[in-house]
Amino acid sequence: MSGNLYPNNDPHLQAEIDALQSSKEDKSNKAVDFSTISNALYPSVEAVEDRIAASSSSIAPYFFYSNASDIATYLQMMQTPSSGGSQSTVVNNVTNGQTIVTFATNPNYPNKTYLSTGWNRVHIHAKKSSNGAATLYAEIYKRTTSGTETLLLTTTETEALTNTSSPYTIEVLNSAIQTMNSTDRIVVKIKATVTSGTPDITVYYEDAYLSRVDLSTSQSINGSPSALYAMTGTLAAIEAALPPASTPVDTLVSCSNLSAISNVMLKNNGTLWTIMGGRSIILKSSIATGIAPSGTIGTGSSGNITLGTALSRIYDQGCYLELPAIATTPAITAGKYWCVMSSTTVGTVYSSKGGSPINFTAGAAFTGVTTEVDLVPIPLPGYALGLDGGLTITYGQAHNSGAGAKTTRLRLDGTQALNLSGTTSVSLQNRFIWQNVGSYTKQKAFSGGVFPYAASAAAFATTDIDTSAAFTPKITGQHGSNATDTYMLEWYEVELCRW
Repeated sequence: MSGNLYPNNDPHLQAEIDALQSSKEDKSNKAVDFSTISNALYPSVEAVEDRIAASSSSIAPYFFYSNASDIATYLQMMQTPSSGGSQSTVVNNVTNGQTIVTFATNPNYPNKTYLSTGWNRVHIHAKKSSNGAATLYAEIYKRTTSGTETLLLTTTETEALTNTSSPYTIEVLNSAIQTMNSTDRIVVKIKATVTSGTPDITVYYEDAYLSRVDLSTSQSINGSPSALYAMTGTLAAIEAALPPASTPVDTLVSCSNLSAISNVMLKNNGTLWTIMGGRSIILKSSIATGIAPSGTIGTGSSGNITLGTALSRIYDQGCYLELPAIATTPAITAGKYWCVMSSTTVGTVYSSKGGSPINFTAGAAFTGVTTEVDLVPIPLPGYALGLDGGLTITYGQAHNSGAGAKTTRLRLDGTQALNLSGTTSVSLQNRFIWQNVGSYTKQKAFSGGVFPYAASAAAFATTDIDTSAAFTPKITGQHGSNATDTYMLEWYEVELCRW
């Protein structure tokens, strides 16, 4: 399959997408070879992988326009970039929390009944005057036809604005499906955090700026599950109920519009919807995601995080670290931050993966998060497992040696199905198998320890999850009671067996 998949009409990216289509058509059995693809815009393997994942299948971009929306004082967001000249909005004497500019989709867009789990990113260009210090963040709302707006997500903040127009990427992880009406619109409000003075702030869009919001379709923090669509019935009924041909690759499709159709799994490979049986890896990542131990945020934009406890290795290729809210300037809001480590204790905090380092003008100490943290959401449609199918989750965990428990859990709609901890060891790997037992509402799982291929004194565990309805299992992590402990989910792989 070829043709423009991304509305930027980027020839470099399109050439990469076309070159990869044959490999993308069978994700389960073919390795994608990125080694032969390189150019000045995307010089590394990681850059190509990230750009393809972000641009061809996992996001729905809406570009910011200067055109007035039908909503008073709002501007438009549209799915194709503007062919006009650059535009800007200037607000003078900005105060803390003030809205700089608001964009809205047109009526009946995006025509979705939910905003799925995954990263949502806002790309903007902005600057400020010299009379003050400020950062920007975005709030994402759904808006009903009656005009009621409900806040869905709030992004991270940009690094401190300067007197020169600069690009910024701010993001937020949507860890649970947000329901919407098909007639709801999306509203994005760009707001300012002012820490001193009353600066004038300018936000730029259209032309080469390509300022926009990228809404997630079905990716998780580090990966993207294949599209799954569950239904039963005659061939004619299945054909009549198929999703539209325009459905993006890797999009979970709602079954709510089906009545008697409920028990055949279809998978979208980018070209065809095919009936799926047997096993399929639906989610996988080798990018480490963890919870930072207590430490300090220092000033500057390089080497600005120091951890009080050494990690098990140097994450110089980058990792996500969960940080608490920290009273730095700019302030750190609680969440996962992309960090590139130069040693086991020192690294640099970035605004996002692929974004700019955060330039802190005031630092602060912080205490590591000890509560349970959601790491990987696994959204599944109803009937995904069949009557006798299940999930196999394999993962690796790294942590420091100490008496405190460092725990990985699997939660199924809140119900704990796996709880495995390390203490004085420094790493572990585990495989967890959870299966329906001839019923959509009854399951069993081995609960006997690391890798379930040995004798155990523990009985099989049982759960009562209704898998005929959509649900979202989650992989979580926790330090336990000791904030100075380290925890890293080194890798994970989620395999769905449908039977």
